[in-house]
Amino acid sequence: MQALTLNNGLAVVTGAASGIGAALALQLADRGCHLALADINAAGLQAVAEQARAKGVKFGVKVSTHVLDFAKPESADELLAAVQAAHGRTTVLINNAGVALGGTFGQVAAADFDWLMSINFGAVVRLTRAFMPLLQAAPAAQIVNISSIFGIIAPPGQTAYCSAKFAVRGFSESLRHELVMADSPVRLTVVHPGGVRTGIAENARVPAGASAADVAAQRELARQALVLPPEAAAARILQGIEAREPRVIVGKDAMQAVWLQRLFPVRYWSFVARAIARRARRGLDEQIDSSEKLIMKSSWQSRVAAFIVRRRVKRQLGDLSDIAKVRSVFSQALPAPRGVRYTDAVVGGVAGEWVQAKDAATGVARGAATCAAPGAADATPTLLYLHGGGFVGCSPRTHRPITAALALQGLRVFVPDYRLAPEHPFPAAPQDAQAVYRALRADPTTGRLVVAGDSAGGNLALGLMLALRDAGERLPEAAALFSPATDLSGGSPSIMLNAERDAMFSGAHLQNLGHAYLQGADPTQWLASPLLGDLTGLPPLLLHVGESECLRDDSLRLAQKARGAGVTVELLVFPDVQHVWQNIYRLPEARRSIAAAGIFLREAKQCTQPELLDVAIIGAGLSGIDAALQGH
Repeated sequence: MQALTLNNGLAVVTGAASGIGAALALQLADRGCHLALADINAAGLQAVAEQARAKGVKFGVKVSTHVLDFAKPESADELLAAVQAAHGRTTVLINNAGVALGGTFGQVAAADFDWLMSINFGAVVRLTRAFMPLLQAAPAAQIVNISSIFGIIAPPGQTAYCSAKFAVRGFSESLRHELVMADSPVRLTVVHPGGVRTGIAENARVPAGASAADVAAQRELARQALVLPPEAAAARILQGIEAREPRVIVGKDAMQAVWLQRLFPVRYWSFVARAIARRARRGLDEQIDSSEKLIMKSSWQSRVAAFIVRRRVKRQLGDLSDIAKVRSVFSQALPAPRGVRYTDAVVGGVAGEWVQAKDAATGVARGAATCAAPGAADATPTLLYLHGGGFVGCSPRTHRPITAALALQGLRVFVPDYRLAPEHPFPAAPQDAQAVYRALRADPTTGRLVVAGDSAGGNLALGLMLALRDAGERLPEAAALFSPATDLSGGSPSIMLNAERDAMFSGAHLQNLGHAYLQGADPTQWLASPLLGDLTGLPPLLLHVGESECLRDDSLRLAQKARGAGVTVELLVFPDVQHVWQNIYRLPEARRSIAAAGIFLREAKQCTQPELLDVAIIGAGLSGIDAALQGH
């Protein structure tokens, strides 16, 4: 096929005020191509037009500008009339105008979805139909439709954008075949750019169901992924136009994604997610001290447990929308350590159970005592433990592996059976937690009072402390949080980055539990998402989380923000563990986590000799776990 000559041609470029469109306009002018530039941004369009005229002055390039909103159906005919009046012909039509709209299908309102489709796909069809007669009249002409790599692969959180870009691809390929069969002078190129550094992500419309934290996380991911200069992308596209290539893939990342999709047409996203997670883990090392990330290799027991959880639990939980199924899965109680007694009680009007070591004198596990501070008080601290379960499931009984192990660490533990959603939505659970805490604080036998919680319980524990501080009440002496869900707005990047790696949950599905709990309440209010509140004045915090968890960044962000507020934080990130792995008390990682938490809650002091924990707790082996936990 004969190459297309751009010199003295006429190119219509939509979305020409910035990004790829602007770069194309300038490089076309440098080739002596006359331009009709269209965009909704009048100021940006005028600036690009002036630069294009300067670039093409040696060729006498004529540049016209047309301010149009391509969401409006009449804009296509308006542009055609303006181009005919200004130039009288068209050689190349570049359908580049596009907008972005991040968010899951559930977050994106129908009106926003339709708005994006009208611009990113509808305008391509309308402009092609309007300009086709003018293009057909030229000796040789080219239609260039800018799709995206998201017209070949479809990541989660981009349902609207992918729908439009896949539609552009399908429309373009079918129309190209029709033009070839008709022996038309018009040929068609569909372009799939990868991560090009443009402002489309920064200017993306915020879906109605997304929070500011969602937007910030999406923009951070875009910042990391959009790296190719638009000038480089434009050069590759123009090369494809001149050679009349049917498909142009722009960028090394786009080419890799194309081959991955060809090799694994169904499972490709799992590989992409792992690559993103690897890049995120490199950033993780910059966010946490080396002392906070366990260097030890994960145990074979932990790897086996994660495999079983992935195969059984994750599949059963599905998208977490069936609350009855979630409760059924979460209700399966695991074995707990021996040597403790459980006593039903009502504290602050909330039913629950006390968990205490049968032999208080030998209740502290070996290894923990070796790190005790000199002169430590003999009184047994009281621990208010708030269990997890996505706010909809679990009970004191399901969390006995954790609470019994903590009791054996020298703590007197009370676990409230707080009210669950959706029957008792937000703020019922926080109210119960506050009632129990106040009753315990008012009891003269309580003594030193500390709090802990996992997952949803970690959320309640953190929110409890914020509520107490704002009320001017005495705070607990320390708090330990295991894999806490601190931001129900879904603003942590790891929710997407670790969607495949997490052994228990699939990222965005966690929001279904949040919806069941909040029942329409604002997820960004501090009692629902305490990470988003003011953290000043909190007691020392211990945070344990798994590196591959979807909720990992809820802990990393909490640690960073709390330290910025002057709070003492002990953060430890464990490799290759599933969500709330402490509930499988036989795991070496669970024993290490519980032992460290026991020391912290008793003394609010990090063990300065962690190798003693390795020897006394991790080295105990499965056969001696009960003896190690009970101090025999």
